[in-house]
Amino acid sequence: MVEIKNEELMLWEKGSKVVVRVRSSSKWETRSVASYILLLLVLDLFTVMGDCDSLCGDSSAVSGYIEAARRLACEILDLIADGLWVTDTSVFSRLIRDVDNDSMFRLNHYPPLSKDSDTSPSYNNNNNTNSCSGTKVGFGEHTDPQILTLLTSNDVGGLQISLDAGVWTPVPPDPTAFWVNVGDVLQAMTNGRFKSVRHRAITGSFESRMSIAYFAAPPLNAKITAPPEMVKPESPILYRPFTWAEYKKTTYSLRLGDTRLNLFRLDG
Repeated sequence: MVEIKNEELMLWEKGSKVVVRVRSSSKWETRSVASYILLLLVLDLFTVMGDCDSLCGDSSAVSGYIEAARRLACEILDLIADGLWVTDTSVFSRLIRDVDNDSMFRLNHYPPLSKDSDTSPSYNNNNNTNSCSGTKVGFGEHTDPQILTLLTSNDVGGLQISLDAGVWTPVPPDPTAFWVNVGDVLQAMTNGRFKSVRHRAITGSFESRMSIAYFAAPPLNAKITAPPEMVKPESPILYRPFTWAEYKKTTYSLRLGDTRLNLFRLDG
């Protein structure tokens, strides 16, 4: 067992309020199930309602970043709708413009590997292809359940995406750019035209990796369904309508790497 000090700072948008929660993942623990299972022992330290001065220092900077990220996400979603020839180009973005949107802002810290870390291939295989020795899985493979994710990081690599045949491809770090991940909700609303990307975070450096993620999510009661332009005789609707609350509940009831959206397929 190796001691680590992972920390996450998560901020939920709730209208004009911000909810702040700090998570500290205190240990890596291995088990002999399919090579290994990463167990995060999560301790919720405290929750602050209203503002985050006591934790973030300058809450105006944090709030400004969240608002800028939301505007960027809306612009991207409007461009996607326009590119798909959807008449109402705000059909996706209005879900996160809604004052009751369930979007989340998160700071991630992946500490560097210690010299005594077990980085043997058998430890890191995790039944995935293209695993490399000298690395650990910092956050297991998954898709984001929300509409869209905007991600940026420091100059330390670690993000990987899964391509065809389960091949993991590293994403080059670029502190000056945003990576845009399509989420499950957008896959459902585009009737499968845009695919939710499966990704994971790898710790394979002796430097700390920091990342900032904005998860754009609809209100809990929002109905998720594809607009009429996405449904055609040759492309019948793939997913039944559902609410974000229903999908979120399903997400938390399953394992991280499960393909949740398949449970909502009409031909499933």
